[in-house]
Amino acid sequence: MTQAAFRTRFEDLLTREAAQAQALLDTLQQEREALHTEPDQVSAVARTKQQQIERLEQLHQECTSLLGSCGYTPDPDDVENCLSQCDPSGNLNRRWSDLLELIRACQQQNEVNGAIVAASHQQVRQLLAILHGQAPGAGTYDPSGRPSGPGLSRTLAQA
Repeated sequence: MTQAAFRTRFEDLLTREAAQAQALLDTLQQEREALHTEPDQVSAVARTKQQQIERLEQLHQECTSLLGSCGYTPDPDDVENCLSQCDPSGNLNRRWSDLLELIRACQQQNEVNGAIVAASHQQVRQLLAILHGQAPGAGTYDPSGRPSGPGLSRTLAQA
């Protein structure tokens, strides 16, 4: 493959990956909003997010294959070396850096969303402990790792 053909194909992949990463970031921001204000929408947003992640992974595989066809690996240093050789203007390296920054933003937003979910789960566990007559955080675990301890199965009321 000529350098010009590689450059054209890689540029196309970068364009598609950047668009997909931006769509994923937008979806992650929608997920954050849904976690705060529209819990009934979280499942639908999560499905969309999963589809976008799968598409981004497919594009990454295409990129890895293209790099491999020219004797390079997806290692960041190897990619930068390849792009420097194939595009002395530095345009592809800048676009590659922009894509990596966008992906980092997706990772950060996903971590924020994960922390929101973890905090919500902790609140639910605390409420369940109270309903079971336990002080929040007072539970212990048996040798198999299952919750146990005083009050875990105690009934507060019966109908």
